[in-house]
Amino acid sequence: HTKSGQQWCKLTKAAQQSLRGTDRLGPRVEEVWVLPPEQAAAAGLSTGEETWEEEDKVASAAAEEESKKFFITRVTCQSSTVKKFFTTKQSFGVYLPKGATVSELRWVLGRHLPAEARVLCQRQGRDIQVMQETDQVPEEISVSDFRGPRSFYMRFSHKQCAIVLRFM
Repeated sequence: HTKSGQQWCKLTKAAQQSLRGTDRLGPRVEEVWVLPPEQAAAAGLSTGEETWEEEDKVASAAAEEESKKFFITRVTCQSSTVKKFFTTKQSFGVYLPKGATVSELRWVLGRHLPAEARVLCQRQGRDIQVMQETDQVPEEISVSDFRGPRSFYMRFSHKQCAIVLRFM
């Protein structure tokens, strides 16, 4: 291995590690991958506060309070062809504000959910129905066409961005 190859390997390994309480995000960060606490714990990642500074604890408390205003909806993909079945995610989560509508869901998913894709849900005692853009998103839905590679989608609210900036 060359010296630059070793540095690259070290950098790659460091990038794959979870952030510690004392770590900060740089101003050039373009993408942050977030795991819900349950998935982090299931993956064996530490979610404790043992290394947090007082400022981090304040930001964490604010984040906890803000998270109570949101929920995760489970989305199942309907595949029209065998090829699509094997090339797209079969289910994923979307972090939405409580009371979010289908149009807000489409905004979070962006280009991964085409405009012509149908959003479907099964209401109590009824068959599966197509949801309108103004309908509130329940905890479980299906979509007719999905082109995204991730298993979790969210967009930070302005308040969440302010909380994240406290950590930087």
